Order: sequence, then structure tokens, then C-alpha cells
Amino acid sequence: MKITEHFNTEELTRTDTGLENKPDPTSFSNLYDLCFEVLEPVRKLLSDYSKKIIRIKINSGYRSEEVNKAVKGKRNSQHLAGQAADFVPVGIMLTSAFKLIKESNIPFDQMILYNGFIHISHSKNPRRQPIVKK
Repeated sequence: MKITEHFNTEELTRTDTGLENKPDPTSFSNLYDLCFEVLEPVRKLLSDYSKKIIRIKINSGYRSEEVNKAVKGKRNSQHLAGQAADFVPVGIMLTSAFKLIKESNIPFDQMILYNGFIHISHSKNPRRQPIVKK
């Protein structure tokens, strides 16, 4: 099911664990906010900067408690509430994407640059906390 123009439920709930991973209504609402307030603006920002369409490949979005345990996620992960996604921007370097998002006015809560992907989250009171993991 489509959540916003470029993001859908299947990609934001996909898991390779074989476990049930269906968001409750509150978590689904949070996924909508994440897509509408953060992921769509990130896609537009990166596409405008690159002057070409940048696809956002979602590695992980919502996680049930069982899925979060199986992937060794943090106990307080925002993925559990549908407030976070790990993604790779296809067609632009991760470091460039991270810097552009950090310098934008996109209301992310936390953004972490890992080796291979970016974790980004949304909350009602965004901290705009960028972190680089080594």
C-alpha cells in the first residue's frame, strides 16, 4: 500500500527474518509522518541538488519487537514505533547526502551516518542530532 508518492508499506516493513512485521495504527501513523515530513523531503533535496532523480532504497523501516530482537536492534529503537528508517540514496555519495540533509531544514530527529547507509528518524519534537559512526 502506498504511504506517500514514493514510499510504500511493503518497503518500510520488509524483513528477511521471516517474522511478522505489521505496524499497529500508531506505528503506521508514525511511518506516514516519517515519509511525509522526512523521507519525501530528503528525496527532493537530493534530487534537486543532483539535478537527477535520486531513489531512496529503504534497508529497514518499522520493526516489530521480534524483528528488532532478531536483527539485534537497540531496545529503545525508533524503528519499533515506525519513526525511523535506514536507507541508501542511489546516485549520490552517502557523505554528500548526509551533509546536505544536515544543512537543510528537514525536521529529522536523529540522523546517523553508518558505513553503508544513513539512519534517519522523526519525532514530534525533532532534535536534529547528526552523528557519524566510525
